[in-house]
Amino acid sequence: MRPSGKRNFVTPTLTMLDTPFEIMSGKASIASLAPAQPAPKAIASPTETDIVDAEVIEDHPQQSAARNAVHDCAEGLNIDGDQLWNGIIKQIGATNSITDEHISRIYTAVHKMRDGSLFPEGFNNDGTPIWSKS
Repeated sequence: MRPSGKRNFVTPTLTMLDTPFEIMSGKASIASLAPAQPAPKAIASPTETDIVDAEVIEDHPQQSAARNAVHDCAEGLNIDGDQLWNGIIKQIGATNSITDEHISRIYTAVHKMRDGSLFPEGFNNDGTPIWSKS
């Protein structure tokens, strides 16, 4: 957690009452540093009592099963399961919520990956998979 709010940094200053020539010749007097500003108050780290409201959001059981199926396929293809899942989700346009139609499309891809007729050969710059058919 990054602290926010006003920060007071202390910058010491040196007041010179004499010229540099007088300082070099040893005839100068140097004033003291400006009085220090008080240090900013430390911000306490958050504790469990600081949490006001939280909601645990769990995947729908069908979504969890589809995610696991994609991860299993990714493991068999030696690619990152999260990257493949996120790429498929983005490619089918299910970024906000996953519908039954999206689940059906995911399973179609899973079945094709399992039988070897479809496999991701890489990823586009936007994270979507580049599919190759065999």
